[in-house]
Amino acid sequence: MSKKIVVSEVVSELFSGNEKQVESAIEMIQQNPSVEYVQPLLALFFDAKDEVLKEKLNDILGSLKVSGFEEELMHALRKSDWRKHRGQIMAFMWNAGGNPVEFVRELIEMALEGGMETLLECYSILDTMEGPLLEAQLIESQTFLHENFQRMQDGHEKQLVAMLSNVIAEKEIEE
Repeated sequence: MSKKIVVSEVVSELFSGNEKQVESAIEMIQQNPSVEYVQPLLALFFDAKDEVLKEKLNDILGSLKVSGFEEELMHALRKSDWRKHRGQIMAFMWNAGGNPVEFVRELIEMALEGGMETLLECYSILDTMEGPLLEAQLIESQTFLHENFQRMQDGHEKQLVAMLSNVIAEKEIEE
């Protein structure tokens, strides 16, 4: 219970608007990283106007390797209010070394909805993913990519879709 109180206090400081309190909260988060800070850090990052603060948050989110961070970033990717930030959220996942093997199909779908930046970020995640991929994820993803490839007009997007398909085809499959 005391951890919840501390987390809520840190989050309150994070959104206080007081520069010293925000800096103190960020320092506390860096000293005691927790998956519970991912969503608040993202919210602050997306709303931040101060470039120094934004850069500091970018560094934290791109290196926050706590248990469950992939799932928390997937929750963020699913938020309709943050659809326009999907490329950035995927960049955080890639920078932090995320290995979201159970979300491959969902990531690909989001990437196709998000355009070139999101496709590139998704490619980066999949390319560095260690695997093994779940067989059902691979089959669903390849089918989805093939169907979308057939409908696409833009040559650059088609090329990225083909690259996504190739990179997951090369991954080890869980038996």
